[in-house]
Amino acid sequence: MSISKEQTQVPSGFSPLLDWCDDEYKTFFAWIYLTRLNSDMLDFEDKVKMGSSFTTHSSINFNDHFKLDKSPTSNNERQSLIFQFMQKMDHVFKINIQSQLQEVIRSQYSFYYSKINKFTWLKQNDEQTMWLWNKMEKSEHFEDSVISWFIPANAKERYIAITAALYMPHSNISMEFKSPNTVVLVVNDFLNKTKIAHKRKFNPFPAAKNDSQLNAIIPKDVKDKFDQMAKNKKMRKSDFMIELIMTEWRYQKSNRE
Repeated sequence: MSISKEQTQVPSGFSPLLDWCDDEYKTFFAWIYLTRLNSDMLDFEDKVKMGSSFTTHSSINFNDHFKLDKSPTSNNERQSLIFQFMQKMDHVFKINIQSQLQEVIRSQYSFYYSKINKFTWLKQNDEQTMWLWNKMEKSEHFEDSVISWFIPANAKERYIAITAALYMPHSNISMEFKSPNTVVLVVNDFLNKTKIAHKRKFNPFPAAKNDSQLNAIIPKDVKDKFDQMAKNKKMRKSDFMIELIMTEWRYQKSNRE
């Protein structure tokens, strides 16, 4: 990322990156990018010394150096951290890198957003998001992604974090997969296989067009008995439910006649 000396200083209180973060997914992606931003990722000549931090050749993680929170639990908290990060960067560098950081983040997000398969098949509830989260934890493609350290507060936060991980799968992604287009192929292959596994687990028997869903709240001991009865008859629960209803229906009908 090349930084020009001719850039002007950013006015206090202004953040072009936050102007771009107009939804929760962009905000989360930008926040994750900034938490991983190291000094060796910036290509420019003049680094302003921050104490003794830049007197060595070692890489400095800016988020760690600024001691910013790494566990925000809402979109507003992440936007606040992005603003704080950018304000602190103003004090570190005498040149405007905010617009250029925004452009790098925007370009990466836009590229992967347009190329990575959408996973609308995943419901935003605890069961399904946790299922995919666990699968990603076990995949080498996401071993150093946000999945490995972020603790979501709820299913919606988990869903947003999953999206960010798919767009930024691995901190060493460029070395491991060589090019963004290869990243897309690898991630889409993972999603395609996961979609099939998802269908087998959560929708093994798609409902016919004339089928309806029946929801009922019953005591747990009754539910346990129902499950055991279906198991004893070696029937799917839905088929066993149909059998019970139709048996009772025929019985009542015969009595009426």
